[in-house]
Amino acid sequence: MRSNILRLGFFSFYSAAVNALFWTIYPVYLRDLGLSGVEFGGLGAISSFMAGVVSLTFGRAADGMRVKRSLIALETASAPLFLLVLPGKMHYLILYSLLGGTIFSASWIAMNVLVSRCASDVEGEYPLVMAAQSLGVAAGGAMGWIPKLMARGGPLLPLYRQVILWLPLAYVLGVAILLGVEEPEPPARGAARIVLRPFARVLVVDLLIGLGAGITVHNFDFYLAKKFGVTSAELGTLMLIENALMGLFNLRAKWFAVRTGGPVNLYLISSIPAVVLLALIPFLGSWELVVVVAAARTVLMNIVNPIYSAALLRAFGPRLYGTLTGSRSLVWSFSIAPGRLLGGMMLDVYLDLPLFVTSAIYSIALALVATLVKPLLSEGVGKQLGEGELPGEAPAGD
Repeated sequence: MRSNILRLGFFSFYSAAVNALFWTIYPVYLRDLGLSGVEFGGLGAISSFMAGVVSLTFGRAADGMRVKRSLIALETASAPLFLLVLPGKMHYLILYSLLGGTIFSASWIAMNVLVSRCASDVEGEYPLVMAAQSLGVAAGGAMGWIPKLMARGGPLLPLYRQVILWLPLAYVLGVAILLGVEEPEPPARGAARIVLRPFARVLVVDLLIGLGAGITVHNFDFYLAKKFGVTSAELGTLMLIENALMGLFNLRAKWFAVRTGGPVNLYLISSIPAVVLLALIPFLGSWELVVVVAAARTVLMNIVNPIYSAALLRAFGPRLYGTLTGSRSLVWSFSIAPGRLLGGMMLDVYLDLPLFVTSAIYSIALALVATLVKPLLSEGVGKQLGEGELPGEAPAGD
């Protein structure tokens, strides 16, 4: 099992690096092509909506099937999608969003299920794979300097196109890493009993977090490109700092969770100051200050997501890995989609407005984490629920 986790971690690092290089280019490429905030947000909304369409159905199906072959097929199919961005035409960008949202969502669910099945200790090993992913994003962020260094003061748009042209080949080569993963048998096909209440407690928080993230976080690189005129190099630097710190933290995520009283306590301790920092960003006048504060905000808000997700997976149990992941992805996607469009519209009206709105939404969400989600994980880090027992209900016979 340990060798499987190592292979999955290596794949997460590699694929994240390629994707991150693309995402240092994508927002500034579209800005240089003249897209408005609402157009950028609208493309993101399409992608998120399609992710929501596929999430729950695929997640529920994944609980009773082997997912490795599906993951390989999905990752291979995603490689050519980079090329749809190259022409810069709106109909191709819409097609990229439609196909990308569908494929990336199914791939994310398959990857989560596969990692959870291969892990002997979900809360210990799941964050390690996510740490590898963060470190991969950091590496890809560093590569965002490649176009600027190659340009030597000349136009960047042609170099952005050259990099995008080579991304499909680089990406598909990494899929070969998955061939060596030995997937354990999926749980027995008998469907696990689903109790609505514990799911609803988790998902109402995800809905608010997704809405807030859609309004600001998923448009944030475009916001920075518009406000500060940055290139892929500057965005890549910010990405490098944020994800290197998150990756290093997640190598010891379980240790921190145990010493703060559990994943929810750690979630609140790190997220509350992150919300304050988000509200401060509009008042910062220099790019250098924004880098420091934005990096701190992103790290604090996101470092605990892997251990928090792992704790939920452990609490709900192996027969509901896919259902839980798909349900959360569904809610995220359908809340992020209108959020991205709404945030894009706000950018065109008042550039800083999305950050204030998201700060308010996050504040409400964190209050609900403390009151709704924390009781579901009250059994503590590393403890298992009884067979057939769901969080929030008493064991059979009690």
